[in-house]
Amino acid sequence: MWRDCHHRARANAGRFCVITYDAARFNCSHYAVQELNKAHGLSINVSDGIEWQPRFLRILRRFFAPIGTPCDNCLVVMRNHDNTLHIGIYRDYGVWHNWERGDGSGGCLIKSDLSTIRANYLDVHFYGRNKTLPALQSY
Repeated sequence: MWRDCHHRARANAGRFCVITYDAARFNCSHYAVQELNKAHGLSINVSDGIEWQPRFLRILRRFFAPIGTPCDNCLVVMRNHDNTLHIGIYRDYGVWHNWERGDGSGGCLIKSDLSTIRANYLDVHFYGRNKTLPALQSY
């Protein structure tokens, strides 16, 4: 979805292409994992559905390491006020994340600066690829 939209946007310079949020089919984990795969040569798969968190946390703990300062293509894990998690990718001095409004009216891919992220989430952590481990095949 993102790749198709990105290519259409390039072909139609000056037009804006919106990537919409779908809790079951294209939520924050779908976008973040897609970008991690592309940036780091991984093959993480996220199945459709909204219960992605426990499975992804196991992958995160195994293949990513906490880092203190964000760098391009690192994973950003944000804890919401209801203790659920939200994830995105740090790139170009901001966090790209597929964000849902919270009122059930949908959402889209957005870029937020770090001060906005820190103001809106209880905790924000950054994770870089653990390069001591071989690339993922499929998990």
